[in-house]
Amino acid sequence: MSQRQPDDMLVQQRSGGRVHLDERRVWRPHTGLTRTRPARGSTTIDDKAPTSVSPDGAWAIFRDGEPQGFDISRLALLGDHRIEHVLHTPFSEQNGEVSPDGRWLAYQANDSGRAEIWVRPFADVNGGRWQVSAGGGFQPLWSPDGREIFYRDFTGGMMRVTIERGPGWAAGTPTKLFGAGLNVTSALPSG
Repeated sequence: MSQRQPDDMLVQQRSGGRVHLDERRVWRPHTGLTRTRPARGSTTIDDKAPTSVSPDGAWAIFRDGEPQGFDISRLALLGDHRIEHVLHTPFSEQNGEVSPDGRWLAYQANDSGRAEIWVRPFADVNGGRWQVSAGGGFQPLWSPDGREIFYRDFTGGMMRVTIERGPGWAAGTPTKLFGAGLNVTSALPSG
């Protein structure tokens, strides 16, 4: 169970413990105390930014590193709270989002020379890699049912790619939903 707040993420663990993730640092609770401390490996305020929690609540996905070479890592929310690299290359990978069924990781990477949206199996990221965007992309986001990925293009417009259900990865052609300037939150129900 997780609750997202405007600038942070509070993750309620199945064991009853909680891990607090703010926009700049990954935190975990002291054993038996209510105060929090940085997770192992979290040394500076600016080096980590959480982006997703796996649907089973086992992992928090976050951006790790420096702007010229961000990587995607994960924090175990159960057990020892270890931090592991998910994608660690000379290029920049960020904005990792685990699919609602927990099978796929969508993310942004610049190894093609510009930011594009890619998908890999989760958690075996070496099991394949597929480009989702065409002509650049930022900030992937899964639909709640996992049948679509949304992302921003270079103009600020919102793109959509349909995902075909099946044993392997299959996606449709990206289509533009709307151009830049539309306030998406105004279309969401209030409350």
